[in-house]
Amino acid sequence: IWNAPAVHEGVLYFGAREYPNANITIAHNIFYNPGTTCLQHNGRVSNLIIDGNICYNVTNASGISLEQGVHDSAVRNNVVFNTEVKPFVMFDYPEQSCVGAPTIKPYDQTNNTIENNTFVVPAKKLDGTTLGTTPNILISANVPIGTTVDLGHNTFRNNLLINHSGGD
Repeated sequence: IWNAPAVHEGVLYFGAREYPNANITIAHNIFYNPGTTCLQHNGRVSNLIIDGNICYNVTNASGISLEQGVHDSAVRNNVVFNTEVKPFVMFDYPEQSCVGAPTIKPYDQTNNTIENNTFVVPAKKLDGTTLGTTPNILISANVPIGTTVDLGHNTFRNNLLINHSGGD
């Protein structure tokens, strides 16, 4: 899967609003020049398996992105490299009733296993300029005060994190 235009969320985008998804497997793909994101699931899902994928030359958002309620799932044996952005992201954002989508809400993202992955952040962007400081893994919530979401209770093990960002 290659040279995707940066017009949406990425090459593979899955989502759920009122009703959760379950039992999705994304395995053994090569993503090259995906634009924004190699793959993303946005919304509640259980038993999402992301396994054995290679993702490189990402320029805008993230390599692998889990948002708004991924739980009891696994991200394993993936390689994300040559990115100008974070290789792996777990993120929740505010509910979206203000834009006419009240069923998009932040949910807990727990009991996930992230293992045996290689996440590499280079020193330079694809155009050769210096890349600013960029994390290998970002776990974050941008929700209103008083909103309770759990992005903890996940297992990270045996991942190789290589980071050359932030230097000249």
